[in-house]
Amino acid sequence: MRHEPSQPFDCKATRPAGDTVSAETNLVDHLRWLERECLAFDTVQLRDLERYMGIVGAEVRIPLGEPWRVGKRPYGRSALSTAAACLKGFYLQQASRGINGELGKKLDKSRLPTRADKRRSFLGHVKNTLPTNPLAPKGPHRRHPKMLPEGARERLLGTVNAARDRLVVDWLADGGLRIGELCGLHLVDLHLRENAACGECRTPHLHVCHRPGNPNRAEVSP
Repeated sequence: MRHEPSQPFDCKATRPAGDTVSAETNLVDHLRWLERECLAFDTVQLRDLERYMGIVGAEVRIPLGEPWRVGKRPYGRSALSTAAACLKGFYLQQASRGINGELGKKLDKSRLPTRADKRRSFLGHVKNTLPTNPLAPKGPHRRHPKMLPEGARERLLGTVNAARDRLVVDWLADGGLRIGELCGLHLVDLHLRENAACGECRTPHLHVCHRPGNPNRAEVSP
C-alpha cells in the first residue's frame, strides 16, 4: 500500500516556532508507518494517530503495537508539537477533499482562551475561541531556567553521545553564547586559528552576526 497524496501538502505552514524536527520528516515518517500498519487515509482513526504519537515519544495510555523507530531517541516536546501540528493539518486537508471527514471533525476542535492566551495574542481581548489539537503533548510547558544548576555541565557532558552535542555544551558554558547566537553561526564566522585574516583579534575567536534569513530561523537578539 503506497500513500501518495494527489495534491501537495505544505508542511511548513503547520510548523510551530522553535521546532527541532522538520515537518517534512514527520510526514514522511508517518506515511511509512501507515504503510507498515496497512492503513489507508480513509480508514485512519483518531486512536491510530494517538498510537503513532505514543510510538514516537508522547505519553499515551493505550497499547502501542509493534515498535517503530527502533534504536532512535523519542521525540522531545518541541518535536512532538511539530508532529501533532503536521498530522492535524494533513488530515484536515484530506477531510476538506472528502476523505475521512469523521477524523477531520475529531481533529478540528477549539477551546476557550485563557488569560495568558489573551495577553500573548494581538487583539486577544476579542477572541472567544482558539484552535486546539488533540494530538499535542499534554501538560504545561516547562520553561528552562536562565542559569544552569550546579554540576549541570558535567551531567550534560556525561549524557551526550555526539561530538556536536559536546561542542554545544562547551561553547554555551565557556563562551557565554545565547541559543540564537550559537545556532546562527556560519562556517565563515569561525576563526579558530591565531592571527585570523579578519585582523580583529590575534587569538582564536568567532563572530556573532545578525542574519534574519537563517534557514533554521535562528536570530541574534539586538
